[in-house]
Amino acid sequence: MKFLIVALISMSPISELRGGIPTAIFVYKMTPSLAYLLCVIANIVPAVVLVYSLDWIERFFSSHWAWAKRILDKIYAKTKKRMSRKFEIYGFIALTLFVAIPLPVTGVWTGAIAANVFGIKSRYAIPSLALGVVIAGVIVLTTSLGIKTSLR
Repeated sequence: MKFLIVALISMSPISELRGGIPTAIFVYKMTPSLAYLLCVIANIVPAVVLVYSLDWIERFFSSHWAWAKRILDKIYAKTKKRMSRKFEIYGFIALTLFVAIPLPVTGVWTGAIAANVFGIKSRYAIPSLALGVVIAGVIVLTTSLGIKTSLR
């Protein structure tokens, strides 16, 4: 059950592995390597699903509900405004670094939306998002272990 809870936390759009790794280590007393592997793999799953399904989801919601179209348009416009310059200059690296920085709204969910907004093909988006997750996982794991050490 603890593995499922940690995986679900790592898959969720708000916490992602930024919440999963500390939960695994501090709450469920998992080893750092197990916590890292479980959370990274679980966090990559939504990236793959989103990259392949966002176009369909957008078309479905936009065609059925006007309010959904307005919300999606607002999210896409905000993402495009925040990220366009970076993507024009750095492309793959920008998407990777965006996901790698363990701050709120910089994970794979937003990264997948950004990849969709900028028309990044899945063969480039998925490796970029996955690499960002791997880097973010190292940062969060290192920070968590540092906190754990300082609590002793």
